[in-house]
Amino acid sequence: MSAAPGNVEQEFDRTRPAGEGLIMRESELAVIGDAELVEELSMLTTQTARMRARMVDIMTELERRRCARPAQHAASVRN
Repeated sequence: MSAAPGNVEQEFDRTRPAGEGLIMRESELAVIGDAELVEELSMLTTQTARMRARMVDIMTELERRRCARPAQHAASVRN
């Protein structure tokens, strides 16, 4: 797989080790065995679940901070 000049995605793909975030093309997927594809899918599913959980944590923290601001502001005005 040769990268065209200025094509960052292809250059990035070519330099990453397999199984570590490599975006594969259909032709590359065709030569990989079923077990390897299932393993990759399982890994991606786990990563997706972790990312979603982290997103929920971040959104919850932002909401907590947003709700705490008016109370902090009101306390400083009273003093």
